[in-house]
Amino acid sequence: MKFLKNCMMIVTGIIIVYVLVVFYQLSTTRVRDTKDYSQIYVEENDVFDYKMMLNPPEKYSALNQIDTPMRQKVAKYMKENNYKLQCGKQIFIRIDPTFKELVDDCFVFVGKKET
Repeated sequence: MKFLKNCMMIVTGIIIVYVLVVFYQLSTTRVRDTKDYSQIYVEENDVFDYKMMLNPPEKYSALNQIDTPMRQKVAKYMKENNYKLQCGKQIFIRIDPTFKELVDDCFVFVGKKET
């Protein structure tokens, strides 16, 4: 009987710790509203390099919704790695994106290996 009681206490403790860990993870997870996203469509005949990221032409003006300092960081990254945006739809975070979100989760670069 005492053994069963000890086992129940251990199981209860493990469940409480698990619930607390899950609650902590859920409370610190950043949730993006769909209004935070925008998109451009890179045409086949366009070479979208770092220069276009710095000064987007009119058809890619949606990129101007990203703060200039962040676009400059992405452009520098593109230049240093000789990356260009892949043709097709590019969906990106327009409101307060982090550098990591843009280069790892949003933009698709030609020549970048998947991690």
